[in-house]
Amino acid sequence: AVAPEAEGVTRFPPPEGDDLARYATTQAALEGEAFVIGAPSSHRLDDTLAHAFEEMPDVTEVVAQHPRHGPLRLVEAAHLLRNSAQAHPLRVGFAAATFADLRRKIATAREALRAEPGKRAIFARKGIFVGTAEIEGKTAFLFPGQGSQYIDMCRDLAEKYRVVRETFAEADEILHPILDRRLTDLIFTDPTMGKEERKAAEEALRQTEITQPAMLTADVAILRLLAEHGIHPDVVAGHSLGEYAACVAAGVMSFPDALRAVAVRGSAMGSIKGVGDPGKMASISAPEEKVAPILAEIPGYLAIANKNSYGQTVIAGESAAVDAAVKRFMALRIPAVPLSVSNAFHTRLVASATTPVREFLRKIPISPPRIPVIANVTARPYPTGPDAPGQIAELLTKQIVSSVEFIRSVEAMYEAGARIFIEVGPKRALTGFVENILSGREFLAIPTNHPKKGGVLQFSEALAALSANRYPLDWKTATPAPGNTLYTESFRTMKEPAPLREETTMKRSADDVTPVHRPLDPTVPEVSPPPSEQAPVPPASSIAATGGGSKTRSLLDLFGCLIDDEILALLDDAEFLPYLEAQQEVIRSFLKASFRQHKTFFARLTAEMGVDAARPVHSPEAPARIEDHPLPQAAPPVAEPRRGEEAQISAPVVPSSAVPSVEEGRPAPTVTPPVQHAHPERREAPAAPASPPPAAAAPAAPRSPMEAMRAPVGEIPPEWIGADFEKVKNAILPM
Repeated sequence: AVAPEAEGVTRFPPPEGDDLARYATTQAALEGEAFVIGAPSSHRLDDTLAHAFEEMPDVTEVVAQHPRHGPLRLVEAAHLLRNSAQAHPLRVGFAAATFADLRRKIATAREALRAEPGKRAIFARKGIFVGTAEIEGKTAFLFPGQGSQYIDMCRDLAEKYRVVRETFAEADEILHPILDRRLTDLIFTDPTMGKEERKAAEEALRQTEITQPAMLTADVAILRLLAEHGIHPDVVAGHSLGEYAACVAAGVMSFPDALRAVAVRGSAMGSIKGVGDPGKMASISAPEEKVAPILAEIPGYLAIANKNSYGQTVIAGESAAVDAAVKRFMALRIPAVPLSVSNAFHTRLVASATTPVREFLRKIPISPPRIPVIANVTARPYPTGPDAPGQIAELLTKQIVSSVEFIRSVEAMYEAGARIFIEVGPKRALTGFVENILSGREFLAIPTNHPKKGGVLQFSEALAALSANRYPLDWKTATPAPGNTLYTESFRTMKEPAPLREETTMKRSADDVTPVHRPLDPTVPEVSPPPSEQAPVPPASSIAATGGGSKTRSLLDLFGCLIDDEILALLDDAEFLPYLEAQQEVIRSFLKASFRQHKTFFARLTAEMGVDAARPVHSPEAPARIEDHPLPQAAPPVAEPRRGEEAQISAPVVPSSAVPSVEEGRPAPTVTPPVQHAHPERREAPAAPASPPPAAAAPAAPRSPMEAMRAPVGEIPPEWIGADFEKVKNAILPM
């Protein structure tokens, strides 16, 4: 049934302990795999499928018992079956999510194999691909743009495939100085989110400043994953924003530069909001030839923004004009749907965004393309001569206010010999456009990612379709083995994956620190005012903080107890001060809110115990120092964050009314973050000046609970002896 070389099953290491149960509950969707089975004839292929159907267990478990090979994962079964497919002229391919799904797909594949060749397209719609000959022609990659994004896009791919995970970690590191947060925090959601929270996350992702770098990252992640399987383009094009991913694929610009470029592009477009009429857009189910004459009859500014296919044209322009156009098309029984966008993109209404984009593109390295890139504006290949960098930058700038010539772009690629069109990015909008544009001709259009099917299963189906049509995939990288580098370690071992942020080092030099109010262009640093205009900063010892009636303390005295050797060492790290500046509001809120909660707690405790918390402390006169102030109870030791990670400071859960706000016009001072000591009781206090012993030992004054908290470990405060602890417990538990 299978070739001799496939008899030896290669395996991943078996899961340990409870890893299998946890994985099966939370990550079973990662098991989707591409299956490709080949044979020299349809009769032999049908026999092979029948034998595989009989052997494969009809279960949904992640690890199933195979009659000949014992415990088997789906990825190991896929490798077993497809090992010999490349050598045979007749192949059938499909993707399966479980062993039970595999049996269903095998049964359907046998039906497709027996069907007439003209009817096999119906089975292709079901994800069953039968290939009898290699599709001769070039491979075109098409990159989708804004509008195809969705929450959690590529998340499952990032959990399964190493290169996707690394791409998102790279984007996090590059964009953190620009967005002031991780991109993945905006794309990947918490599975426990409620409906309203998820809706808010979707709305946030629709903001053009976020959408554009998010889509580019998803496009490039899938581009790199295809390359891991030996799939490379001969020609590329992108739809609007997708043209930047095409530039990365063709070597026109690096991924980091492309990310920064689309961040500038998104910021420039987002800044147009609220300036005059932002305009509207609408999708018209008709070709350009039918749409243009109707637009000419409507007063106001209107333009054709996207020429997507012979069945869809997108219009844009002034809001009133677009509304009137939608009514006119509907009256003519031509479907017209207003689009949920912030501006009338690809029209003169967004012309103000071209200046910052042009200026940024002139600053980054742009190279002539290694493979043809079809421009949105001209539907012709990028220039390749010595003046190519400047000309490409101008094409990308003009694209903002020009129509997307997608029909002509696809026609140009087909005329140049492209027959395989792969949509490299989320959803399948471009695949549908290609099917409309090239209807009646020989071609293969394949999507690689869609939320309805799941990222892993849809990508696996794309691999199956290509391999069934005799595309020379490199399956060696997918061989299940302990040293495999295609898959993530968590997928190979079924161990719980580490958070993606752990792979983001955030290593930046001091010169690359992002100001809170950064300029639109991330390459232009903020200019500090000349010394004469800078406010003088007094030394720490002279800055007074008022508190406790007439008492004053210098900041150094107040917060000196927080400084230890580790904090002193951090002061030499160029990243520490920028981190401190970014966290200052969190730290202030933590100190103020936790101290108020601390006081409230002990006030209630004191009331229950009948001890006066406000009783003054009778002690020898000594210079004012931090030890005179009651300290909150030390928290348990906090594990030291990994090198390069941001430390997480969490404020206690307190009522909103307990969190003080910063008074208007009175900014709170920046302070050093608190440090948790593993053994706070061993911390030595500064020695008090020597004073003569008292003539007679005075009886110790009763201490308040706050004072008692600072007693040496093991000492029982005498005020607490004999207290009604049942009453105290009942007072504490509700708090």
